[in-house]
Formats: sequence, C-alpha cells, structure tokens
Amino acid sequence: MQTVALSAQTRTGTGKQVTRKLRSQGLLPATLYGSGADPVSLQLPIDELERVFRLYEGGNFIIDLAVDDAAPVMTLVRERQIHPVSGRLLHLDFLRIDASKPITVEIPIHLTGESLGVKDFGGILEHMMRSVEVSCLPADIPDNIEVDISALNVGDSVHVSDIVQEKVTFLAEAGRVVAAVAAPRLVKTAAEEAAEAEAEAAEGEEAAEGEAKPAAESEGDAGKDS
Repeated sequence: MQTVALSAQTRTGTGKQVTRKLRSQGLLPATLYGSGADPVSLQLPIDELERVFRLYEGGNFIIDLAVDDAAPVMTLVRERQIHPVSGRLLHLDFLRIDASKPITVEIPIHLTGESLGVKDFGGILEHMMRSVEVSCLPADIPDNIEVDISALNVGDSVHVSDIVQEKVTFLAEAGRVVAAVAAPRLVKTAAEEAAEAEAEAAEGEEAAEGEAKPAAESEGDAGKDS
C-alpha cells in the first residue's frame, strides 16, 4: 500500500460561491471526517491532487494529511466528486483511519493469464466482478487482487471463495462469480443471414399461396350452387 504526504488548510467559508471562488484560484474544497471528531472543512491545491490520482489511478493509497501546522493524520479518500463533462475534481472527502483497526475498502480485481477455454476453444471471457470489498488493517491494504484465469475452460468459473489473499477478509458473498468462460457465440456471415432471409420470405409466400387456394375453391363452389 502506497503512502502519499499532502498538506491542506482549514476552510472557513462554505456554500457554492465560496467553493467556486476556491476552484478559480486552483484550490479544491474538501472535508475531513472520522474518529468521532467534528468534520473539518479543508482546501488543497487541485493540480497536486490530480497528479496524485493519475499516479495511483485505479488503486487505494493512504494519505498522511497535514492540516495547517498540526501533525499529519492517516487518511483515506472516501469519496470523490468529479465534473461530468470536464472530469475535473470538484470535492473530496477524507476519512481518518487508525493503523491498529481494520477498515473496509474496495479493491480492484485484475485477471492474469490467458484462459485455456478462450485460447484453445474460442470461449468468451466474462469479467463479472471488477472490484471486491475487503476488511483489513490499513498497512495490509493491497493495491489490487490478482486472479489467475489460466486454467479456466469453457463453462468454468472462478468465485470469491477461490481467491487467496493474505491478511484480508473478503466481505462479498463467497459464491459470487468473479470471472467465467462462456461457450463461443456462433457468428453468422452476411451471406448466411441473406440466405436465411430469402428462405423465410419464400416460406411466407408459399404460406400465403396455400391460404389463397381454398378461398378460390370456395368461390367456385359457390358459383356451382347458384
């Protein structure tokens, strides 16, 4: 687990106008929670935070957060608010953590190896779980969970119960499927699809003709009776 040192300053103002002004000055509004203390409003340099998130993209990391002149506290980012269009950070929530107490975190799942069923039999790999919730001490938080799929044949799957990871407790249901190899899907060529369409059209015409003949015969029978 990587550790990053950051500095922040307390923020006195609140509300949209204040946060807009902060962002225009290159500062990000944030809040520090946890350990039974009151929430603390903060501000940090946006560029520095975005650099850190690019560096550790997709993983968890511990932040030693120094607020004003106080000693750094161990934290995790609990929530990030991101602009839906620009993708820029809008707000962060930090959570104080205790090195001696387990915490719950979401860990990315990385599949390793090439499935036997995909490589030799044309199967389709289905990655069902991209992350998994675990409980562990802060120092034992893994960057990711690796799951080897090399032995998976067509019809095989790997479950949460199959994952071995030291010093963590998986909180997801043991029976949940992490990855599976499905049978290959039959892909029809354009020529085959056209031939099927012609056959269906011909069947439709034959059926229509078959329905029309009894009607004509009934009209002739009606003429005879008259």
